Amino acid sequence: MATTIIVTPIVTTVTASTSAVEVNIVSGPATTITANALSISRTPYVQGVATLDFGAGAMEASTIVTGISLAELTSFATASLRIEATAKHSVSDLLYDPIRLQVQDMVAGVGFTITGMMDNAPANGTYTINWILY
Repeated sequence: MATTIIVTPIVTTVTASTSAVEVNIVSGPATTITANALSISRTPYVQGVATLDFGAGAMEASTIVTGISLAELTSFATASLRIEATAKHSVSDLLYDPIRLQVQDMVAGVGFTITGMMDNAPANGTYTINWILY
């Protein structure tokens, strides 16, 4: 018999039977779901801020995020450009010519690399990047 689970966090998929429950969750720090006396716990997420420095002008820049002991080779990480004006970049600049971001090179117990790339023209200066590791 299948079990339906409704939770406040964002649940992407739920598969349940009397012998097993599989739940994929995107949520906050710690989520526990109990169904049919089975308990599923989710590892807390870690978040932070990094800086990408394109210098005087470049199409690509990278920064290494370290000190993340919860990082695993199977961890999922996202990065997003913080949209706030700086001395060199207006909000319009950030919105109209965004930096394409990618998280790569996950190292267990250490961290990962965030790479930013421009598609149209070189970027210059520094940009603030928000990141989350699940």
